[in-house]
Amino acid sequence: MDNKDILGRQYDLLAHKDGEVTEIRTLPEAKSYYARTKEEFIHIGQSLPGKNCYVGINPRVTTAPAKADTVPRVTCIVVDVDPVRPKDTGSTDEQHAASIECANRIAEEYGNAWVVSSGSGAHVYLPIEPITVVYHLELTESLRAFTRKIKEKYETKELKIDHIFDLPRVIRLWSSHNSRSNRKCEPLNPEQPIVRTSYAFSQEPKKKAKTLEIVTDELTQKFNRLCRTNKRLKEMAEGSIAYESKSAADYAFIKTLCLAQFTQDEVRALWEYNKGGNDEPKKGGVGDIQRVYDKTEEEKDQKAYSLSNNSEGYFEKLKYRSMGIRSGFAYLDEMISGFKEGKIYIMGARPGTGKTTIGMQILTHMAEQGIPCLMFPTEVGAEPLIDKILARKCQVSLKKFQNGTFTKEDVSKIEEARSYISSLPLTIYDDFGLDIEAYETQIDKYAPKVVCLDYFQALKWKDPASVGEKEEAVRRIKKLTKDRNIVTICMSQLNRNNAGKAGMAELKGTGALEEYADVIAQLYKGEGHNYPTPIDMIVTKSKYSATGPISFLFKNSVAEFTEDSINETK
Repeated sequence: MDNKDILGRQYDLLAHKDGEVTEIRTLPEAKSYYARTKEEFIHIGQSLPGKNCYVGINPRVTTAPAKADTVPRVTCIVVDVDPVRPKDTGSTDEQHAASIECANRIAEEYGNAWVVSSGSGAHVYLPIEPITVVYHLELTESLRAFTRKIKEKYETKELKIDHIFDLPRVIRLWSSHNSRSNRKCEPLNPEQPIVRTSYAFSQEPKKKAKTLEIVTDELTQKFNRLCRTNKRLKEMAEGSIAYESKSAADYAFIKTLCLAQFTQDEVRALWEYNKGGNDEPKKGGVGDIQRVYDKTEEEKDQKAYSLSNNSEGYFEKLKYRSMGIRSGFAYLDEMISGFKEGKIYIMGARPGTGKTTIGMQILTHMAEQGIPCLMFPTEVGAEPLIDKILARKCQVSLKKFQNGTFTKEDVSKIEEARSYISSLPLTIYDDFGLDIEAYETQIDKYAPKVVCLDYFQALKWKDPASVGEKEEAVRRIKKLTKDRNIVTICMSQLNRNNAGKAGMAELKGTGALEEYADVIAQLYKGEGHNYPTPIDMIVTKSKYSATGPISFLFKNSVAEFTEDSINETK
C-alpha cells in the first residue's frame, strides 16, 4: 500500500467524523496541524516530513490545546509495546521482533485487534464502538483500569507496556519514520477488515469528598515532622535543590506530600514551602495538583491509611452504606448483608447438591433487578441453564424440557415467559475450555456487575496437579473483583470428607479459596430421601457479617431453591 492508502486506513480505524478535529503533530518542534475531513488528514500526512509525526487517537472538538474535556468520543484503545533500552537509542532488530511478538499475543487475546510496527516497537489498536464522553475524569479512570490489566500481564524486564488512557493522547502517524530506529510505522496486516468491539466503561461520577478545614499550626507541625525524616523535602522547603523548571519543582513537591498521605487541600495550604516552584498553583491548584495525585495514586502504599487525613472521608462514606445486592433469599441476605461489590463469595458443594441451580437462581433474581450479570458454566451449555430459568418461572418439570413432552398448558406458560427471558440483562458465556485468561477477557468485554463462575476447579489448567497455578488464578480473580468493583460468586467442589460438614478446609484444590474469599458458604444434603430435598447451607466465613446455618428445600424437578420455614424458629 502507498502512503495515501496507509493514512486513509489509519483514519478509518480511528473512526473520526468529518467536522471533528484530528490533530497531527510533529516532534520535537511540537508543531500541530488540524484536519476536519479524511481528505485533509491524508493531504497533511503526505505533506509533512517523513519522521516523528503523531496523530490524536481520539477526535477533538476544538484546535485549542489538547485537554480531556475537548474529546467528545473515544473510538480506539491503543497499547504501546516498547523495548527497554538506553535513552535516545534505537531498538535492535531482535528487540523490534520481540515487541511485535508480544503485540500479536495481546491482539490474539482481545480479538479484532490491529498490530502496527511503531518503528522501535509495536502498537496494538483495539477498535471499539465509539463511546460518548459524559464524564471525562471517570471515563479516563475506567480506561486506566482496563489498560492497566494489559500492562500487568504482558510487561517484562525487556518490554515496557505504555497503557494509554489519557483521552487527548497522540500516537505515531502511519507511514512516518521513527528517527532513532529508522523504521517505518505501518500496519502489519493493512488489508484486514475493521471490526469494532463493544466495551462498556463506567462514567459514574464519584461523590465529592467534603473539604477538610486546614488548621495551619497543626499542619505546619505535621509538615515539619515529615521534613525531619525526609531529607529531600527539607531541601525543597529550604530552596537548596535546583530543578530544570518550576513545573518540575511543583511536581516533586506535590508527589512527595501525596505519597506521605497529605490531602490536596493541605498541599495548597503548604504551597509557600515549595521554594523552587511557581508562585502559586495554577487555577488554585485544582488541575495541576489533581493531575499529579492521579499519576501518583498507583505508587501510594495502600497499606497506610492515615486517620488524621482520611477519617473524614470514612464518616462521609458511612452514611451511604447499605445492604448489598439481594439474592432473593431473605435469610441469606440478612446473614451476609447482601452481595456487595468488590467481594468474592464462594459456594462449595459436592456434585448433585444443586450448586449450579442455586447460583443460576441467584443470578436470575439479580438480573430481574436490572443488574447486568455474566454466567460462566463450565459443565453445561447455555440451553440447559435457560431450561432451568423457565422451569422455575413456569413451574414446568425439567424433564419435559429434556424430552419435549409439553402439554398445551405448559406451552402457554412458556410462551408467556418469552418476554421475561428476553428482558433479563444476563449473559451466559458457553465455553467448556475456559481458562483464567479468557475469564478475565470476557469480564472486560461484557462489563457485568455480577459474575458467577460455575465452577472453579473445572477451569482449564496448564497443569491440573499444580496448586500454585490455582493459587495464582484465585489471586487474579480477587484482583479483578476489586479493580472492576464487581460481585464475584465462585462455585467450588468440596473434598470427600467422611466427617461431613467440616469447614473451609473442605474447599477443593487450593487454600487460596479460603484465604481470599470474603464469604464462604457450603451446601450439604439433608438426611433421607424426602422431596423437596432438605439442603443445609452453612456460612463458615464472613469477613464483614454473621456466620451460621440456613435451611433450604431443593425442588430438583423445577430447578428451584426455597428457604425452609424452620429458619424462623432458629
